[in-house]
Amino acid sequence: MNADDWANFFVAQVGASAALLGLLFVGLSLNLDKILSIGSLPDRAAIGMGLLFTILFMGSLMLVPGQSQRLLGAEVLVVGLVLLLCGGRLELRGLRTGSHRALFMGNAMMFVIAALPYVVGGAFLFIGNSVGFYMIAAAVLLSLMKAVLDAWVLLVEINR
Repeated sequence: MNADDWANFFVAQVGASAALLGLLFVGLSLNLDKILSIGSLPDRAAIGMGLLFTILFMGSLMLVPGQSQRLLGAEVLVVGLVLLLCGGRLELRGLRTGSHRALFMGNAMMFVIAALPYVVGGAFLFIGNSVGFYMIAAAVLLSLMKAVLDAWVLLVEINR
């Protein structure tokens, strides 16, 4: 199995993530004052946008023709590590400053569950194991779920 076998999947994910990222950006701008007035929500917005951008960027990398599986693995591994480190930092900040620790802990766990498979999948591809493609697919779907949940909070729940 190689990246060409996954082209349709990644084309669909790039399109979906780009559309959702655009909608989230517009929605955030409509609720910007409320989001900025609640301490943890700007970080949550950044995480949701980061997850969608990761799908868009990583999916685009997967569609570049002629790359070896090892190179794809290295790219996904780096993108996954950047996501995990940057998003993890934002999640930790929410845990330290938030008054609802259980809620923040659940949110942080969902983020790690979504982001970690990018790193694992990239590592598998790097060592030549095609299971990495399935790990990346899981990461993409979990990232979409987490980003949509974050978007719901930022666009709907904030107005209740």
